[in-house]
Amino acid sequence: MKELVWLGAVAAVTSGLRYEGLFTLAVIAALLLATKGAVAASVVALLGAAPALVYGLWSVAHGSYVLPNSLLLKGRIPELNARALISFASGSPALHNLLANPHVLLLVVLALIFC
Repeated sequence: MKELVWLGAVAAVTSGLRYEGLFTLAVIAALLLATKGAVAASVVALLGAAPALVYGLWSVAHGSYVLPNSLLLKGRIPELNARALISFASGSPALHNLLANPHVLLLVVLALIFC
């Protein structure tokens, strides 16, 4: 029981400090579900999501967006059209970086295979 309290506290602090921690917490919750059971996974998932949910509700109640503006400014939705694909394939810096880092290229290829 004491371990679950600490686990929940760490999960809440992790996502409260940086939203990127939610991805790590999702993996941890999945592993806990597979090994320890639904209670431990639920503690991590619910307490980990709590800071983001509380902020989102508070932000929307005050007329803003669910996500913080700093995250919205960082985000960029890529274009998925023929012109963007041709630009990428014709030697863009992104393609050069991908080919220069074979470990990343391997991850991209595996993701395309398994998705």
